[in-house]
Amino acid sequence: MWFVAGVFGCGSSGPGVLDQAAWYDQLVERRPALMEQHDGGVDDPAWQALVLRPRYRNELLRSPTLTYEDIVAREYDDAERATDDAWAQSLRDAQTAFQPTATLRPGRYPLEVYASFVVGSPGRMVGAEGFSFKTLLEIDDVPAHLGPDGFVGFAEALERAGFAGDFKIDLRPGATRFQFNNVIVHAPAASSAACAEATGRAYFGGHLRHVARGVDDMRGERGVDWHHFLLTGGDDALPEHLRSFVKAAGRGRCR
Repeated sequence: MWFVAGVFGCGSSGPGVLDQAAWYDQLVERRPALMEQHDGGVDDPAWQALVLRPRYRNELLRSPTLTYEDIVAREYDDAERATDDAWAQSLRDAQTAFQPTATLRPGRYPLEVYASFVVGSPGRMVGAEGFSFKTLLEIDDVPAHLGPDGFVGFAEALERAGFAGDFKIDLRPGATRFQFNNVIVHAPAASSAACAEATGRAYFGGHLRHVARGVDDMRGERGVDWHHFLLTGGDDALPEHLRSFVKAAGRGRCR
């Protein structure tokens, strides 16, 4: 059995914690050529390796050539594709049918790609220093445990908790089966992102496999998401309080 860096605390007591910076370091050590393959897109082989679900990570490290796309091609059958297509459409339908309120409304992401909600009145999703705080949740069997009722219900749970920010769910074929970041939360404040983590633990219960944190760098003309931020060496330059936020994954609370 191989130890996979960055996977901690898996067990019956609660979700495990993914340290994505540690996983990046191990990938660079074991698969350096793979981790050079990135240019800022979500189809980059290096980015896909970073977001791969933990169950496949040991295999990725052992092989000198295996990629995320290889795993998808091998594992993703026609029945699963049909299930995922129907699931994705059910979330689109739920978002379209939702009647917005002052503190809960459909998000601004393209509905063909993401189902999303904006919760509270966050304004921009960027804090004063130019970073957006992220909470990432891995759900066990997304079509079964994050259907349309669960999608809307999680948004309502965040609203009740006083969260301010947004969250999105990737609807592209295979994304939720092979990537860990099934629920992607953005907030302008660390406290809101921590509250989203706590809300996710309570809401999804035993179906929540792992949690992780990150920050998107929005200081430039084009924002850089957390995993591309890691790929370009940004983690080394993070201020200590932002690094501490990321390292505190698994301990989030709502104030």
